[in-house]
This record gives sequence, C-alpha cells and structure tokens, in this order.
Amino acid sequence: MATGGVSMPTPMDLDGANDTDTRNQFDKQIAEVQALMEKPLKDGQRGYAVSMSWLKLVFARSTEYTDLADKDSFGKELGPVDNSDLILDIGPQENLKDETGQVFVPMRPDVTLDQDYRIVPAKAWHLIVKWYGKPEGSPIIRYAHETNPEGESVVIYELRPPFVSLFKLANPSLGVTPQTLKEKSKSPPKAIAGRQMSFQKWLKEAKLQTGIPMSTKVRVWKIRDGLPSINASHVNTPSGSRAASPAPPAALLSSTQKSMLVDLNSFLSLDEGNQREVIDIKDQTDNPKYNGKMSLIMAGLVETDTVVLEQQVGSKGEWISEASAATLKKLGIPIEKVKAKNEKETPSARKPDVAPTSGRDSPAVELPKGTKRRPDPKLGRTGLDNLGNTCYQNAATQCLRAVQELSIYFLTNSHKADLNYTNPLGYNGRLASVYASLLQNIYREPKDHFRPSNFRSAVGRFNPIYSTWEQHDSQEFLSFVLDGLSEDLNTIENKPYIEKPDSTAEMVHDRKLLEEFASKHWSIYTARNESPIVDLFSGMYKSTVECPDCSKVSIKFEPYTSLSLPIPHDSHIVYREVTYAPLASPPIKFTVEVSKSDTIPQFRKKVAERMGSDPNKLIGMDVDDDGGVWSFFTNERSTYYDLGLKPADRVIFVELDVAADEDRLLVPIFHRGFGGSSPERPPPSVLSFTKEETHDLAAIYRKILRYVSTLTTRDIFSNAAPQIKAATSSTEDSDTVELTEDDAKSADSRIKTDSVSVQDGTTPGGDSTEDTEPSPANPPHVLAGTIAPHLLELFDVEYIPASYSQDLITGRYREWKKPQKPIISRLKRSPPKTSSASSGDSDDESTGSQPENGGQPAVSSGLVQDKPFIFEREGLILSWNKEAREALFLDPEDGKSTHQNPPYVRDQSLEQSRAARAAKKARGISLDDCLKEFNSEEILSENDAWYCPDCKEFRQAKKKLDIWYAPDILVMHLKRFTSIASSGKGGLRTPTKFDQVIDFPLEDLDISSYISGPKTGKSTKYDLFAIDCHSGTLQFGHYYAYAKNWVTGDWFEFNDSSTSPIRGDIRKRIVTGSNYLLFYRRQSDVPLGGPRFEKAMNIYNGLQEDPEEESENGDRVVGTSSAPSQPILDQPPSWSFSRREDDDDEGSSRRLPGDINGDDDGDLFSDENSNIAIGGGSNSDAGERLEGLTTPGVASDNEAAFEDVPPLLSEGSDDELPVVELKVGDDGKLNDE
Repeated sequence: MATGGVSMPTPMDLDGANDTDTRNQFDKQIAEVQALMEKPLKDGQRGYAVSMSWLKLVFARSTEYTDLADKDSFGKELGPVDNSDLILDIGPQENLKDETGQVFVPMRPDVTLDQDYRIVPAKAWHLIVKWYGKPEGSPIIRYAHETNPEGESVVIYELRPPFVSLFKLANPSLGVTPQTLKEKSKSPPKAIAGRQMSFQKWLKEAKLQTGIPMSTKVRVWKIRDGLPSINASHVNTPSGSRAASPAPPAALLSSTQKSMLVDLNSFLSLDEGNQREVIDIKDQTDNPKYNGKMSLIMAGLVETDTVVLEQQVGSKGEWISEASAATLKKLGIPIEKVKAKNEKETPSARKPDVAPTSGRDSPAVELPKGTKRRPDPKLGRTGLDNLGNTCYQNAATQCLRAVQELSIYFLTNSHKADLNYTNPLGYNGRLASVYASLLQNIYREPKDHFRPSNFRSAVGRFNPIYSTWEQHDSQEFLSFVLDGLSEDLNTIENKPYIEKPDSTAEMVHDRKLLEEFASKHWSIYTARNESPIVDLFSGMYKSTVECPDCSKVSIKFEPYTSLSLPIPHDSHIVYREVTYAPLASPPIKFTVEVSKSDTIPQFRKKVAERMGSDPNKLIGMDVDDDGGVWSFFTNERSTYYDLGLKPADRVIFVELDVAADEDRLLVPIFHRGFGGSSPERPPPSVLSFTKEETHDLAAIYRKILRYVSTLTTRDIFSNAAPQIKAATSSTEDSDTVELTEDDAKSADSRIKTDSVSVQDGTTPGGDSTEDTEPSPANPPHVLAGTIAPHLLELFDVEYIPASYSQDLITGRYREWKKPQKPIISRLKRSPPKTSSASSGDSDDESTGSQPENGGQPAVSSGLVQDKPFIFEREGLILSWNKEAREALFLDPEDGKSTHQNPPYVRDQSLEQSRAARAAKKARGISLDDCLKEFNSEEILSENDAWYCPDCKEFRQAKKKLDIWYAPDILVMHLKRFTSIASSGKGGLRTPTKFDQVIDFPLEDLDISSYISGPKTGKSTKYDLFAIDCHSGTLQFGHYYAYAKNWVTGDWFEFNDSSTSPIRGDIRKRIVTGSNYLLFYRRQSDVPLGGPRFEKAMNIYNGLQEDPEEESENGDRVVGTSSAPSQPILDQPPSWSFSRREDDDDEGSSRRLPGDINGDDDGDLFSDENSNIAIGGGSNSDAGERLEGLTTPGVASDNEAAFEDVPPLLSEGSDDELPVVELKVGDDGKLNDE
C-alpha cells in the first residue's frame, strides 16, 4: 500500500470484509492513520474531526482493532466519512471562516474528544478521504496551538475556538449618510480565532471587517446574552432541567439582528457591568512599535461572545456613548434600561462604583460612618451565569463562598497581607486576587445574577483544561482552586526540603511512637504550607499497608482537603446468568455474582466454583443469536466491564479436557444448515486437540462426535440409532449461501472412491474421472471403516482458513455461513495406481508427490498423516444433514436439543445474598455507612499491588485508611462515579454513576468514632452548610448547588444564574441521589480557622480597624475601612459560633489538618461471595461407546461584583493601565491632588 494504499470499495457491507486480505488491508490503513496521529503536534497544525460512530464501522471490518467497535457496527454499511452526529445546527448562516479562512463548522457542545470523535492530522484525513470517499459538506477543521508559551511546550488542538459576532456602535451625530445606510444593511461579521492569538491582531481584523480606520481608536464591549433584538433567539439553561447541558450562546444562533450597526439607545439601555462590560485594553492597532503579549485568552475572549466596537469621536477623544449620553441628558431624553434575564424589576438600575474589569483593587463592602440599614435581600443569593458548560465551576464556587470565614477574609481585604508573589507553585497571587474580586462583585452591589467571565478566564489561563467548552468534574475543579488559593496565600516564601521518615515496626503497637511519628509528618507539611486554606480545610489521614507474606507493616500520614468516601453500594455487582457446557454431559444454566471490576480469571473462577471444576479448563464466550461468537473471554487482563455485556447477551462457558494454557490447539466449532436464527441451532463451542490428534482424522472426528452427543437427548452411540441418509444439500431452510461452480466443487462433502479397505491397504479412488473406474452412486466415507457409518452421515466437517489477527476465530465475519473446504480434502494424495503398488509402499505414499494425472487420497491405518488436518487459528464448521438435524434436535420423542432450554440450577446461598442486597438497598445508605467503608480494610488488586521493601516483590497487601485529624471545614466527596480501566486499544470507557440517595444529617454529624488520632480539644460535631450536586451522567450531566446563606441563615438553590429559596422541609428538598460534595463546618464558639479569621470577623463586624494603612499625609485611601461603629452589615451572621456543652472532644493536641491522593482512595471495596459447588459431571463413557461402534483402528489419545480582574502584565507591557489613587480628606471630600 503506497502512500494512499489500496482504494477500498465503498459502500461496503459486512460480507465485503469477510476476505482475510481485505481485513488485513483495513488493519494496515488504521495503523497508518494511527502512526500519523502519534506524531508530536506543531503550533498551527491543522487537524480534522472524525466521528467515532463512523470510525467504529471501520474498526469492525479490521482484525486488530475490533475491540474498539461495538456490536451494532458489525451490521451497518460502511460509506464515506459521516460526521453528522458531531455538527451543531445553528440555523441559516453565511459561511463562517476560521482563523485561516477555511469554512468553520461548529460542533455540538455535548460531544467530547476520544469519546465521540478523534482528531487526525491533515495527511491522515486526505488518506481517509481517498480510501473511503469524501463526506457531505465541509470537514470539521481545528488547529493545534501552543498553550504554554512561557514554559515547556504544550501544543493541543483548540476544539472550540472563540467565536465572536462583531457589531459597531452607531454614531447619531453623523446623521443619515450613504455610509451609514450601507453599514446598516450589512450583516454582523463573525470572527473566529485561536485563544492564543494576539488581541491587537484580532482587533485589527475586527476593525477591518466593520470598516473602522486603524487611526480611529476603539474600545471593545462584551454583550451578555446578545443584543436586545436577538434575545428571543437565545435559549438559557432551564432552571428546572438540570440534566440538560446549556444551549449554545446567542452569538452562535441564527438571530433577527440583521444589521451590523447597533442603535445607541439600545446599547445604552443595557446595564453596564451586568449586561455589557468593557474589555479595558488600549487600542494599539495603529502603533507600529507595539510589541505587547496580550492574547485573546488573557483578554477574556475564550468562548462564544457578542462584542460591540465603540469609536472615539471629537477632538477630546470622547467615546460615542459618553458624548451622546451627555447630549441626551441635556435634551432631557430618558434612556430606558433593559431588564436582564432572571432579574426582578427594581426602581433603578445601579451602576457599580468601579467597573468590574478595571483590574484595580475593589473597596471592601462597607457603609458610610454612622449609618444603619437592613442588608440587601439579594445579599448572598446572587447566581452565576453559565458561560458554556461552566455549571461545574458555578456549583463549586457557590459552595466555597458559603464558607463564612473565608468569604469575610476576602471581603475585608485581609488576604492582601498574605499574598505570595514569588511562590513558584502558585500564580503570583493572581488567583487569590481574582477570587477576591469575584466575591466583591457578588456582595458589594448584589444582583440576581452575575457573569464571572474574568474568574473563568483566569482559571482557564492557569489551567488550560478549564478554558474549553467541555464539562469537567466539580470536585477536581474545587481541588484545583483550593490548591491554587493555598499557594497564592502561602506565607512560607522559601519552602525547605525535609525528607519524610519511614515508619518502624515498633510504631505498630506503641501509641506514643505513632503519635510522635504523625506529629513529625504534620510538622513537615506545615513547614512548607502555611495559609488560610490549610487552616480551614486541611486534615490528615493514616494509611496502613501490611504484606501478606512477611507481615511487614508500612504506615504513612498524608494531608487532605476533601475526603473521598466510597459508597457501599451494589451497582458494581452483577448477577449474570451463564450457560455451562460440561465436557461430557448436557449444558445447564445458573447465576453467578460477579463484580464489574473482576478480571476474566476471577469471573472464570466463580463459574468453576459453582460446578466444582477446574477454572483453567474453562473458556468463556459471548454468543451471537445467529450462531457466531461476539468475543472469547481470553484476555486475562480484561475485566468483566470490558466485555460490554448486556443483560440479554448469552454467555457460555465451555469445559475443555485440559487446561487452556497447556500445549493444546483450541479450535472454535460452528454449525451451519439451520437457517437464520433457528433456535435449535447449537451454539458455537471450542474443542482442544493435542499435536498428535491434529494429524489423526479419526481422532478429530471422535472428539467432535463426543461433543455432539451432549447437544441432543438422542443417544447417538446406540446401536438402535436411526440410520441417516447421506448428507444432502438443503436450501429451503439452510443458512448456506448460494454457491458458485467453483465453491460447489471445493465444498463437495464426499471423496468418491472405488473401494475402501483398511485391512488390505488398497487406496480409495481419487476425485478425478480420468483413468479411474466409475464410482458408486453413494461412495462410502473415508472413515467408514473406522467410525460407524450412521455417525458419519450426520454432518460434513469443513475448516475455516486461519485468521492471523484472531487467536480464536469468532465468526463475527460470518465465515461459517459460507461453504468452506472439507477437512478430508487435506488428505495426502497417493501416486497413480501401478502394478507394483502394494500395502508395503507406505514410504512412497507419504512423500506427498503429485501424480501426473492427479492423485488420490491415501488411506492408512487410522488415517494418520504427517501434515495436520487442522492448524492454529483455524475453525471448524459442522455442516448438518437435514435429516440428521431433524432426528437429533426436532424429534419430540427421542431427539430434542439440550442447549435450547437447558435446566436451571438454583443456588440458595446466592439467592439469600441477592435478597439481602435488595433489602439493604431498600433500607438505603447513610453517610455513616460511607465513613465505615472508608475505614474498612481492603485487599489490593493485582493491578494495584504494593511493593514490599522486605520481600522485594509486589504484593496484594492489606490496606486500611483512618482519619487522623479532621479540619474545621470538612468536605466529603461521595464517589458516585466508577471508572474501570479497560485493556483494549484506546482504553476508553464511559464511567458509570451510582445515584442512590445517601442519608446524612443536616446538623450534629458526630465523627468522633471515625477519628483515630489524639484528641485536640475541638468539637467533633459538624453542621452542613452547602452541597454540590450532579444530575445526569458525567458527559451529559449538570451541576447545581444548595447552600446556606451566611448573611440570613436561609437555604438557597443555586442553579447557574437562577437562585431560589428553599422553604418548608429542607431535608426533603436537599437530600437527593444527586448529592456529590457535602460541606460541613465544625461546631465552635469562635470563628473557625484560627486568629487570622477571627481578626477578619472583627473587622467585618466593626470590632477592629481594617488592616489597610493610611496614606502618608493621613488621608485614608478610598475603599479601606474607616472602622465604623456599626457592623458592615447591620444584621449579624445567621448562626452563632456557640458550642454545645455536650460535644465530645478530640483531645488536647493541635489539630493536624490536605486531599487524599488518587492512589490511596481510588479503590472500590467489593465483597467476596461464597457459592455452593454443584457436581459438574466427569467424562462419560461416550468414548468407550464410540469405540464400540467402530471397527478396529488406531486409538486416539484423548483428551463573579469585582470579579473580572485582567491578568497581571509583565513589566514594561504597553497594555498596562496607569493606577490612579484618590485621597479623601477629613471632611470626607476628594483632594484636588
């Protein structure tokens, strides 16, 4: 296959892939594309999306990659590339162009890379199109870009580039001109660019598209939810439908806004800071010396947006909106404000004191001196807009801001004293600053909802995975934010390196030594980590591992910021009905209990235990309804989950005569001649043959006949067995396909002979008609002297040629449906008859030389020859005689199928176990059950084996986790998602989710019995204050939150921009099967977290001066506290810190508060179940009885309101704006300075 390979015929149906050479060609093509995909990406490289639904059709026609296909792929036609399931329908649009001028095709927001599609490089795409044909419409093109320009190169495909609709603000002072009429009739252009593209380069292109000269300065406004005239086309996330992902933003949808020009009054009617916000970056498009590094992602353009370009006018450099608003005001013309979505009517729309994107420090929430007022009813209940699958961020953020001490710490600007600008593990204080700004925006001028654009931009900038339009895990996002905040606020400037000590054997039984060891570990942790996050969220757990061989015990202490709790549920337990086919008796059915994480050997062992058989002698398979095998269970590394079994799938375990791993040839057996999906057709099976048996035709037949005897109630070895007529071709009810003349000759089921005489050594006649005597009408079978004739008339034995990509032929390509060559055609051919021929010429007959006029099969004693009759990777077909089929499987008196409805064997212990699980499920699961499961001991799996330093080997050790210290804010992660590793190519599996309700207390959660560390003197009782919830699946789900408003003490539901109070029975509303993260706070009579938070609380409540210092001349900087005599909010916090007197304490030592590592908490704890063993039945006397029906022969050997802070710029950047300091005198007025 040269560069393009051999062009494949398309469309191609399933039978078109039956030829081995054709399937191998698919393998080569897939391998060639895969090799191109594995090459390192380059910045700017073009890639093409290919739907996994279409790729699976290709995988199904291969031999090496069929594990990446699914069952449905084998029955569908393969045509040109089809990406229709990926494309987002955005209605009628003009051709959209991407960053290089190619047609841009948007993708649906719910499709994910690898799961739903793959990206292939351009060369691979052109090969695919050459092989399979060009798809309809334009291809889906995406570009790879460098995402880490400052450090080690990270080039990834930008799957959802910023998509911006460009509008231009009309200048009413120009009146009506030909130019304005032209612009009014022009549709708004669309701009698509990479996130790393220079902002100034993008702005230059935007000005060109909107007809603005480079010499005219502009500023860029981002418009939330589109302009007023297109709001009707925008679909917001429905508050009541949490399982659905948000609809595409307005800029992607077909709109009624046909004009590029935006009316000034419509623009001014949008609420500044909420419905419209300025990107405060200076226009440098006309500055040839500009060399700034501001990119689109740094400017906050990371998604689908609508922007309006506003020009400067007049000699004073005023903006159109400012100049026109002043004129309108002078003329007394009112500007009607447009009410934002989900925002209630208010007497007036308040403009924020400081623009949210100014990037400067925001003032703390405060009231003027000596004034009192009730807190705004919106305070603490502001929703967060969904910016495109950002519900996971919004839910986690709402829970985090419900931590009263942490929010007040930021609202009072107490964090500024802790900012660490030099920590290489942090973000130079920028993440902490932008989070503080988010809280200021939410609490300072509270609105119904807020657009956290800059917070999202900053998070995406610090971790590019969060800059995409993909759904992510809320718990992982929370861990990232807590980690980042901790490093940004870490007061340790130079982290010392301290090696952790190892545990000793004495610590196992000496409590004092163990506590000293734990204290040492905590001291090492706090020597490197000292931050408000550590003070509030960090705890420590103990991990104990014991070697099963040498009893070596290893103890480690690790910090955590959230506890990942396994759920003791049975969703991973499957009750699988299997058919067991013993070696020498009819099949039976029974049920086994298996875990989805069980390996194939474990699954096989559970089946063998039921029958009291050797698991090494079993081979399992997933059988198709039409007589083939979907897969053999031969990959020892695969799990039950990997098999992809559905409840209706038929699973069969076949007993072999020897262990499958011995030096035996395993040969699949298929049945033809039953027509369609006939129920009486025996299922496929597997037989094993020794090397000697593969050379002995009679031994092969004997083994097949023993197997056949288990398929029917008729005793086929009885002397009274009915005589079957010679095999005849049946087409009326056969599944055999029509034969060509050549096929018919090759599939001839009889070798025509003059005579058969094993005793005198004469040879049967050949299949050539030349120089031979006429053959009888019904010639005897070549084994007629060795095996009873009526047994030889049951079926013909054909062989399926070797498949070099499958260890065992599955038949999924339906090879068994087509006539193949009979196995007896492999008999060696003897030389032509001569007068000297005799029974003693055995040496000459074994040479295999061909006579001039065609040879004849040589019959020796037992039909043993040097060349095997069956080879590795081949299969056998039993092509049944119609009369034999009816006699063995359709005779109501004597011959019925044993496999059609095999008897079911009950297991009382399994049924009791199943009933107990059902009862437990009915009772429900509590948080206590999860904590007990966390504390329970487990045996590590073979894949997670622990390396024993004494044995110098990996061991399946015992492992136990214990909470040593609990933090003040205890976050508990309910592990609802389970993802079992796959052994197949790609290794991708959709995680499963457990959605049963977990019962937990809203107050007085006592964890004292789960803490193994020393007492600290703090309460061990906790109260719930927030829940992060997830509904749906991981790919197509939705996050929302319940949180207690610490301002009022009321519970609210936060569903993106929508918020609603929870009234009535709170427990009934918030305890659901969607609860994912539980946030608890320790009961205490003082603020949690220690002195820094107590100080912040005092500032907040007006009991202590703000730490912000005065300026040099004594004037206070605007935005700092003036130590008001009244609290910042007149109403005190909703709950007190009062501690209950009956609380249990943890003890007297210091609390040792960090996140459980994935290696330590990623395992589920499955049960081991005992099963009643049922006698399996040993080898019957079938062999002896078979021998009795034959003549003597050779015996066989069987067997966020100030949230959006732009990133800090490097020194000397032209993008940096000057900072203006405003000073207030004692009279409360601004100084003229």
